[in-house]
Amino acid sequence: MSNVTAWDCPDGLVVDGWSRFSGCTISVDIVRFVGWYYLVVWPPLFLLLLYTALRLYRHDPTSSPSRIRGLVAMAVAIAMMQPMTGHPVLNLGVPHSSYLGISLFSGGGSALYCVGIVRLHVGHHLASVFQMIYALEPANAKKWTRKLAKLSVLVGYGMGIGCGICFGGPHFGQDQKSTDTILRIGCVIFSAFCGLMAGSLAYGVAKIRALQLTISADSSTGKALKKLVPLLTLAAAFFVFLSLALFTVAVVPWLLARANTFFLFTVAVAQLFIINGGVVLYELQQLHKRQAAQKRQCQITPTSTNGHTSGERTSIITNMVAATHQALLSNTRQRRDSSASLVLGSGVSLAFLELFVRESGVHATMTANDFVNAHVKPHTKDIGRGGSGAFVELSVTAETAAASGGATRRHTCCRTHGRTRW
Repeated sequence: MSNVTAWDCPDGLVVDGWSRFSGCTISVDIVRFVGWYYLVVWPPLFLLLLYTALRLYRHDPTSSPSRIRGLVAMAVAIAMMQPMTGHPVLNLGVPHSSYLGISLFSGGGSALYCVGIVRLHVGHHLASVFQMIYALEPANAKKWTRKLAKLSVLVGYGMGIGCGICFGGPHFGQDQKSTDTILRIGCVIFSAFCGLMAGSLAYGVAKIRALQLTISADSSTGKALKKLVPLLTLAAAFFVFLSLALFTVAVVPWLLARANTFFLFTVAVAQLFIINGGVVLYELQQLHKRQAAQKRQCQITPTSTNGHTSGERTSIITNMVAATHQALLSNTRQRRDSSASLVLGSGVSLAFLELFVRESGVHATMTANDFVNAHVKPHTKDIGRGGSGAFVELSVTAETAAASGGATRRHTCCRTHGRTRW
C-alpha cells in the first residue's frame, strides 16, 4: 500500500500531518517552526534523558526500577518520533502520515512515551510520596505502592493505545471520513485515560493533604510535602487540560482538520518543558544531594572518646554483647520516663556509630535488612530469656486504668529485632 502523494496547495499553506484529506489548512511558517523546534530540541533531550538514567543506575542499580525504566522509555520514544517531527523540515509537500515507516515509528514511539512518563510519575514519584508519609507503617506503604503500580500500568497503556492510534492510524485512512474516524477514536481514548490520570492525581493530592494534618510542618516530611503537593496539583491540572484539549479536537471539525499541528504546537511544546525538562533537572538535583551526603559521610573520621586508644576499641560489638549479658544476668531493668526524649534518653554517640560501621564493614549499598541479618542477629540470638534476642532495655509503659472497675494492667513491650511483642 502506498499513500505517498504530493498535495498541490496555494502558496503559504500545507496539509496537516494527520488530516491529509482535509485540504490545505496549515500555514507553512507554523509547520516549519514546529519541525525545526523539535529537530533542534529533541536530540539534546534524548541524550539528557539517557544520561540521567545512566547516572541514576550507576549510583544505585537497585533503586526504583520504575524511575530508570521510565526515563529510558521516554528517551527511546523521543528517538522513534523524531522522523515524524523533523519531516516537515525535509519535505513540506508530503504529509508524514503518507509514509508507512514514519507512521509505525511515531505510533509506537508515542505509545512507549505514554507508558514511560506514567511509570515515572505515578509508579515512582507519587509512590515515593506515600512511602515517605507511611515510613513507620510498612503495610500502608506497600498497599499504596501496589495500588499505584497497577494504576500506572492501566493508565500508561490506555494513554499509549489512544496516542498510538492518533500518531500511526491516519496512514491507513483512504479518505477524509475514515481518517477523521481514526483520529476521533484515538483522541477519545487518549482523553479518557488522561482524565483518569488527572482524577487519580487529584485523589492522591486530597489524601496527602488530609495526612498533612497529622504531620508536623517543621519535620522533614512536612517540609517535603509543602513542595510536592503543589507540583502534584500542577500535574493534575495539566492532565485535565490535556484531556479537555483532546476531547475538543475530537468533537470540533475545524480542530480535527488541524489535529497534528494543534497537538504538537500547543500541547506537546508545553509538556516538553514542564514535564521532560523539569523531571530531568529534578532527578539530577536530587542525585547531586544524595552523592554530596555520601561524600560527607565518607569524610567522617573516628573520634577518640575518653582518651581510649584504638587498640582498646577494636571489638566494640564483643564488648557490647558482653555488657548486655551481664545486665541480663543481674536482672537489671531501667524504666524510661514516658515524657523523656527517646533519642536523647537512649541514643548512641557518633563515635560509637563510626566504630560500629568500620568494624562491621558496612558499605554504602548495604540495606537495613542485610545489616540486621549480618551484624545484629548473629550477636543477639542468644541474648534474653530463652534465646529470644531481646534488647537489654525493656520499654515498660505506665500503669493504665481499665475502662471499668478501676482495675490496672501493666503492659510490657519487648522489642526484638525490629518487631514488637506484647
